[in-house]
Amino acid sequence: MFARDAPHSSFTELDQKPERFTRVLLPVGRTFDSLWPAVNDAVRKQDPRYRPYAVTLVTQLGEYQRAPSGGYLWMAHIRFARETPSWMWDDLEAHLGWRADGQAVLDFSPPERLRGPRQVIPIVIDDRKLPSADATLRAFLRQFPSGYFEEYMTFEWDESCRIVSSNTIETPSGDHVVRTTTTHSICGEFRLKNRRTDRVYFWLSNQDNRKWLFGVGPIDSEYEMVRTNVPKNSWTWWTRVKHAAYWQYFMVDPATGQGMTRCTAPNDGSSAIAMRSCP
Repeated sequence: MFARDAPHSSFTELDQKPERFTRVLLPVGRTFDSLWPAVNDAVRKQDPRYRPYAVTLVTQLGEYQRAPSGGYLWMAHIRFARETPSWMWDDLEAHLGWRADGQAVLDFSPPERLRGPRQVIPIVIDDRKLPSADATLRAFLRQFPSGYFEEYMTFEWDESCRIVSSNTIETPSGDHVVRTTTTHSICGEFRLKNRRTDRVYFWLSNQDNRKWLFGVGPIDSEYEMVRTNVPKNSWTWWTRVKHAAYWQYFMVDPATGQGMTRCTAPNDGSSAIAMRSCP
């Protein structure tokens, strides 16, 4: 499953923690075909035993639609797996973003050692054989209408104050009554707020792999829906467009270029997705 040209881990490494990776500056543009070989080469130079197994790409749709002839990515997240002896493996998360001056910066989360059988070693991809993806991803982008936004809920810290209780005491004083009101306020708390974003996502996943533990990954229910619909043992590029009454999924096999479209009812990830006909 892993590269034959890289030395395999030895059993003496069982108790050693994976080494941290060093930040790298890369001369790449805001397209997948530009960043893919550079990111993999940068990882290989630090440890040749890591291989990619999942990709999340993020685009700020409004920015892209204002300048469609330029690059289309805002950020990229790539997951790597490194095989170790026995039933353990190391998981690495690489993050690529661009500074205001256009310089691409590759950062890494600390590698994590995972243990089977619950955490199964994922199927990795030969990065040198992955076909060009820019045409597919630009076709995905054309599926999002102008002015597209997605709504989401988030807990945010609010410094404002609100009255939570009030108590009035009446005290006789001569020929009149004195009323004293005491209030109790809370200042500063986490509150649930509705937000909108024009960030959209593209994923590369393998049908056999479990959903990766990732903050910008797809929700569980839609990941399982894609796994069910694509061919077994296949790699798939996919995205989804959220319409008010339905969600539309676009899936493409990078090896053949063959695509499919599926539609579902909107889903929050807590229940199985309900399939429906696409309009």
